[in-house]
Amino acid sequence: LDGGQIAFLAAEGIARRPLPKSFKQVVNTGGMLLLLTLLVVITIKDIWAVGGALTGVR
Repeated sequence: LDGGQIAFLAAEGIARRPLPKSFKQVVNTGGMLLLLTLLVVITIKDIWAVGGALTGVR
């Protein structure tokens, strides 16, 4: 989420005023949820792939 911080700084520089703290919190929380969801989905796919390889099922 460091890229998000750079985007926040750029937006604040363009607007010449700080972004609301609540907006930053919502965006950071959404980004973290997206990353965690991606982690879970990829982990489940990997487990299914290993299980299929062990049982011979594709």
